[in-house]
Amino acid sequence: MPRHIDPLAKDLIGRLLTDDLTKRLGNLKGGAQDVKNHPWFEGVDWESLARKEIRVRSRRPLVLLSFLQRAL
Repeated sequence: MPRHIDPLAKDLIGRLLTDDLTKRLGNLKGGAQDVKNHPWFEGVDWESLARKEIRVRSRRPLVLLSFLQRAL
């Protein structure tokens, strides 16, 4: 993984792309809530996001989405 990727983003990506379904983030008992609770998403107001009331404050989410699109 590129060195310029945030360590928390690397952790999140690694957990989302784990081959073993029994260990993959989002596929565990907590489901999507496990993903939302990951430290990389700290401070995200999920309710406001669902209502499309928040703006992107940084490029951080865009960098992660860009990486995931290329990885998949």
